[in-house]
Amino acid sequence: MLVIPSIDIMQGKTVRLIGGKPEGVVEYAEDPVSAAVRWEREGAPYLHVVDLDGAFRGRPVNHAVYGEIARAVRVPIEVGGGLRSVSDIEKALDLGCWRAVISTAAFSKEGFLKEVRGRFGDRVVVSVDAGGIEGKVKVSGWRATGRMNVEEAVRELKALGFSEFIFQDVFTDGTLGGPRFKLIENVCALGLSVIIAGGVSCLEDIAALKTLADSVRGIRHLKIKNQRDESILSFPPKGTDEVLGESASEEGAIKRRSRADTLTPGRPGGSLKGVIVGRALYDGRIRLRDALMLGG
Repeated sequence: MLVIPSIDIMQGKTVRLIGGKPEGVVEYAEDPVSAAVRWEREGAPYLHVVDLDGAFRGRPVNHAVYGEIARAVRVPIEVGGGLRSVSDIEKALDLGCWRAVISTAAFSKEGFLKEVRGRFGDRVVVSVDAGGIEGKVKVSGWRATGRMNVEEAVRELKALGFSEFIFQDVFTDGTLGGPRFKLIENVCALGLSVIIAGGVSCLEDIAALKTLADSVRGIRHLKIKNQRDESILSFPPKGTDEVLGESASEEGAIKRRSRADTLTPGRPGGSLKGVIVGRALYDGRIRLRDALMLGG
C-alpha cells in the first residue's frame, strides 16, 4: 500500500484545511518546494499537490509553485485544484506534472470526462470527494453538490476505462480523527483501485489501512497491537500469534507486531492502492519512513 504525502498550497504557502473550509486553515513554516524535497528524501513514491486557491476560484492559481516543485524533485507529482478545462490540464502536464487530478469538471461538465480520458489517458485521475457511498459528490471546492452519488460516479469511471480514482472523505479531511474504515471498505467494493484521503492521524491508522488493503486482496496479514496490547485491526485474524518484533517506530507508537497463520478471503471488487497523508506528517504525528515501512 502506497503512502503519499500531500502538499496543499494557498497563497504560495504550505497549509492544511480542516474539513475543507478556508476559515479552518493551518499554515506551516515550510514552503511547498522545501516540503517536496523533504518528502522525496524520505522515500515518497510520489507527491499529491493541491492548489487550494485554484479549487476555490475555479482556475489554476499556484501553477508557478507546482511547476517549481516539478523541477525540484525527481519523484512524480500529481496536481489538482481548479483544473476545469483541457487547457488547464495541458498546462499542468507541460509544467512537468506526472498527472492531473480533476473533480469539479468531471461531475459538472457534460462530456468532459470522456474527452479528457480520450485525450490524456492515465495522465488524468479523478478525485471523488464525498461523505459516503450514497452521498452526492462535492464540487467547487466542496461548496456545492454534483449530480451523482459516489456509486454512480465510479460506474461512469469504469465505463470510460479508468482503472483507479481518489476518494476523499470530506468529513474527516484534516481533522486527525481517523479514517472511516467501513466506508473505505465499501468504496473498495465498487470495483476500481482506490487511493483514499482523509482522517489519518497516527501509525496505527496506517497499519489498519494496510490490513484492510491486504484483506481486500486476500492475503495473509500482520496483526497489529497498540501500546495497550489491544488489537487495532478491522479484520482480526484467528489462531495463535507469533510475536515478530517490538516497536515499529523509534517512538514506540506500535508496541508489538504478530502474525496469525490465517488467510483473509479476498473481497470482490477493487483494491486499496494507497493513502494520502497530510496534516499528520506536518504536525509530526507520523514519520514518513515509518509509514512507508508499515505500508509495505
